[in-house]
Amino acid sequence: AYEETEAIPASKRGEIYYDDLMATVTDIRSKAGDATLPFIAGEYSPEWYLTIPKVCDAILDATQKVCDELGNGKIASSEGLTSNNQAVGNGDNCHFSREALRIFGERYFESFREIKGINK
Repeated sequence: AYEETEAIPASKRGEIYYDDLMATVTDIRSKAGDATLPFIAGEYSPEWYLTIPKVCDAILDATQKVCDELGNGKIASSEGLTSNNQAVGNGDNCHFSREALRIFGERYFESFREIKGINK
């Protein structure tokens, strides 16, 4: 994972992530034969975000830039979602709890609907 390369400064991580993500999304769309194939990313666990905000911001900014430049891309909000640590106290603040994942999935689907212009 790009965010796990701790020796790289946050600003440089954003640049690297942007290049890699742009290439990945472009390649997948090319292989699928659909330059408008939706691309949806998700924000970090809010608890995890608090541990490395500069890195998270750099990567989220790069992700938003890819969405904006390629079109048909969105970032699903993780606002208010709980981590495993918050749900069961296991120290895992990086990953979402079971209930949060269900809600996050709904947010991903809403992002997809927005991209495709599908009303409820």
